[in-house]
Amino acid sequence: GGVPHISGDSYADVTFGQGWASGEDRSCDLADQVVKIRGERARWFGPGEGNKNIDSDITWKVIGIFDRASKDFEDASPRTVESFNAFAAGWNAHLDDVGVEGLSGWCAGAPWVRPIEPVEVYAYARSVALSASSGAVVNYIANAQPPTDVSATSAPAAALSAHAEAAGVEHIV
Repeated sequence: GGVPHISGDSYADVTFGQGWASGEDRSCDLADQVVKIRGERARWFGPGEGNKNIDSDITWKVIGIFDRASKDFEDASPRTVESFNAFAAGWNAHLDDVGVEGLSGWCAGAPWVRPIEPVEVYAYARSVALSASSGAVVNYIANAQPPTDVSATSAPAAALSAHAEAAGVEHIV
């Protein structure tokens, strides 16, 4: 029924198979997400309608998911590193086998599709985890502005400002 049945002699073998299957079935999705978390959408796709890609790039650079994941990956457990290395190797093996032109998806032949690095898959996995927290506000980060009128803010913020003023604090960030 189109569902990959992956088996192997080791955890790395199975993870390699998952990477291959991902490359075979959903290569464009992962390649696109890597472009996103690296903050390179505008580079490859232009500014986007209403500067959507520029805003996305700013947001993901501000969140710093790729930089943080790169630092954390250096200290990740051996099994985690093995898993992401094997997944990337499987995805890349599929890409090597069919070439960018041979991909079955909307990104076939696209100049931004290239072999992925294990740390990019790790960073993408971390970005998925954000959907339960800061991922809910990613569309607003690039254009966020502080309030210009403290009296127009919510009551708790106004109370905090009044408390800060009484304590002699000139500015609350």
